[in-house]
Amino acid sequence: MGCCSKTWVNLLLLTTVLITPFFPASLFADQPVVEHREVEGNRRIQRQVILQNVRQAAGKTLSEKTVDEDILRLFGLGYFDSVEVYEVPSGKGIELIYEVAERPLIREITFKGNSEIDTDKLKGALTFKPRSFFNKAEVSSSIDKIIDMYKAKGYYNVNVTYEVRPISTMEVNVVITVKEGEVVKIGAIDFIGNRSFSDRELRSKMESSPPDIFSFITGSGKFNEAELDRDITRLTLFYMDHGYINIKIEQPHIFLDPDGRTIDIVINIEEGERYKISSIDIQGDLMFPKDELMKKIRSRPGEWFNRSKLMDDIFRLTDIYTNNGYAFANINPETSIDGRDRTVSVQFQISKGLLTYINRISISGNTKTRDKVIRRQMKIHEGELYKEDEIKASKELIYSTGFFDNVDISTAKGTAEDDIEKMDLNVKVKEGHGGMAMLGGGYSSYQQFFVTAQVQLQNLAGLGTQLNLMAQVGGITQQYSISYSDPYFLDTNWSMSASLYNMSNVYPGYTTNDNGGNLQLGYWLVDRLRIFANYGYDDAYFSGISSAYSYLLQNGVTSAVTLGLIQDTRDNPIYTTKGALLNGSAEFAGGPLAGSFTFIKFDASASRYFPLPLGTVLMLNGRIGYGYVPGNGFLPFTSRYFLGGINSVRGYNYRTIGPEISALSTNIDPLAATTQLMYGGNKMIATTVEYVFPLIKEAKIDGVIFFDTGNAYAENQGYFATPLQMGYGAGIRWFTPIAPFRFEWGFPLNPRPTDQPNVFEFSIGTFY
Repeated sequence: MGCCSKTWVNLLLLTTVLITPFFPASLFADQPVVEHREVEGNRRIQRQVILQNVRQAAGKTLSEKTVDEDILRLFGLGYFDSVEVYEVPSGKGIELIYEVAERPLIREITFKGNSEIDTDKLKGALTFKPRSFFNKAEVSSSIDKIIDMYKAKGYYNVNVTYEVRPISTMEVNVVITVKEGEVVKIGAIDFIGNRSFSDRELRSKMESSPPDIFSFITGSGKFNEAELDRDITRLTLFYMDHGYINIKIEQPHIFLDPDGRTIDIVINIEEGERYKISSIDIQGDLMFPKDELMKKIRSRPGEWFNRSKLMDDIFRLTDIYTNNGYAFANINPETSIDGRDRTVSVQFQISKGLLTYINRISISGNTKTRDKVIRRQMKIHEGELYKEDEIKASKELIYSTGFFDNVDISTAKGTAEDDIEKMDLNVKVKEGHGGMAMLGGGYSSYQQFFVTAQVQLQNLAGLGTQLNLMAQVGGITQQYSISYSDPYFLDTNWSMSASLYNMSNVYPGYTTNDNGGNLQLGYWLVDRLRIFANYGYDDAYFSGISSAYSYLLQNGVTSAVTLGLIQDTRDNPIYTTKGALLNGSAEFAGGPLAGSFTFIKFDASASRYFPLPLGTVLMLNGRIGYGYVPGNGFLPFTSRYFLGGINSVRGYNYRTIGPEISALSTNIDPLAATTQLMYGGNKMIATTVEYVFPLIKEAKIDGVIFFDTGNAYAENQGYFATPLQMGYGAGIRWFTPIAPFRFEWGFPLNPRPTDQPNVFEFSIGTFY
């Protein structure tokens, strides 16, 4: 074909392409028209719902593309296992039949074999719920999430399967079976690239560690992926606190041993160069002279860069502003890095923002406690200038009442007026158990077995008052008491308490019987510091001992007034982690108060709690006492000092430390057997050191190791006339919602011939 022929062919093709869109579609269509649409196989899903999701309309030409899209759209509803579309002749066109197979509904989901992770937590990982349509893909995805949950807790050998159990033609139960296997332990932790710090030093900064000899108690050594991630952050911050500002730590490489029981961890580190601080400056909104602000900064030029120290400086500067009403003060540390000299210059840019006042204080979460009980603990009030320290102090004071398990004070912006801001405070509390009713038993080396019945209302009627009823009956003791206290009597700064008691105790060589009571009034001088005056009445009677020793065991009435002060800065009176408790008192008996005895007693005690790393607490306690009788008389027996026992010097039986003499047990036979009569001292000194560490944090179960010293001395002895008795030991403390439980084993360090090699004691109630 020639050139001209080709030209004509190309022109014809081009013309065809250009004019084809203008011809009626019926000239080219070979697809039928859809006359009608129908649905088959549906039982629960209504026909209308299905057709609403179909885009192929009746009366329109069949489009295979649209039908394919309709099938995908119906699958996307999640209701069907299969969707098929077929056509049948109908009039001049066709009828489309949408045949569906509905998925069954899930009636119930159950778990089998799980013990390490609670069922409710596992259900929370599921993307499907009861009364939803069964979807195999969703179930498989949920199974993967459950496996990940177990791996995060160190169970790398976990196996999770599921079974679908039909219970009707359209309903099934899903049973998920978990085979947890053994938790994977950490075998070794190794580092690559660390030049400045040894493997051992880096491992000491991590929570993840191989098992040790206490693993059976502490649970250490288990592999926990989330904890390992936190360890990488800890290591990064450790390096940055030593000048390595460009530290890079890769995601750890984890190697599961063939036995499936241990995991080896390898961590790659790129330390980079070490940097020093070249200069420090403060700029911006300076409330005080720069020199005064610079004194608050502890970082110094010439020191290695320390991120934690720098953050602490930011907090110090921020506190200055927030405690002077600038709630939104912003301290921004701008750093300039000199890579050649390997130095960092730091400039604190201060923007103080607007002056802020407290607008509204709202309280929530207190279903029982009255608002006023919480508000009277607040150090800051509506309309006052915002002060961060007073907000923190308010939180501590509310928590220190012991009525709440948690206290949170959050802030929210209120309205702005000209050059001031207004701030709302939201105080949210979680109430603890307001009291307890308990019937139980216990054991101590002194009392042997005993039964206790107690009713304690710690927040009576939500008013912050306390009522306590107690009865204790044992082989050698009977005690009954009732007490009531109101820390803010009649909504004033006065406190009031009263108590009545009846006690009978059998000691080696004698028996005591006491009846009496106390009435105390106190006044809050400032927060946590209270003075008090207490009147006490005690009627004592002794039996079971020769009258020759009546000068030691004197029957009679003690009528006394005690003046004292108490400062309590503990964060919580039961579960204490920081703060101090200081007591000092002077007791005056007899004289114008009448009674059988005249004497003066001075007592003082101090406890201090130090929070330490890993949630541990160190407690130091010291106690001293001295009693004086005018005319060099003998301090009455009920007011003398005895040591030994769970609240004194542990490792020794109750009231067995102090002066003693051999005494006849009868007036009739001078040759009768004698007994060692512990008659106590008129002076006393004792100390305690305790280290408390968590065993099971969630259950508030702690371990404790302790070291106690102390002794009591008679009128003819001075302090330290005989050596202090010393004891040590360990125990377990369980802070239950109803009361703290103590189980302690003490061992005398310098035992006397009559002392036991060890003493076990159990008690319910408060500690020091």
